[in-house]
Amino acid sequence: MIKKCAEKGGYIVCLDENRANMIAEMARNMNAKIPFPLTFHELITNRYYARGIRKVYIYNADELIRSIAVGVEVDTIVMDKMED
Repeated sequence: MIKKCAEKGGYIVCLDENRANMIAEMARNMNAKIPFPLTFHELITNRYYARGIRKVYIYNADELIRSIAVGVEVDTIVMDKMED
């Protein structure tokens, strides 16, 4: 995901700031130039600084769905692969 983000642009979106820091550190170790990852909360509430975000990479989409569906059991998640 980090390599793809570095090659194609966009932002990685993850659960929280701890994960964002982890991903940013992994990118540094890989010498991959990516913007600092956004949190799910920042994406959902439009509280991010970059304008014109056109592409995101969701890290652990199951956690994103669970963070939206608070108090509801999420039984199944289906992801379709979108072609580039």
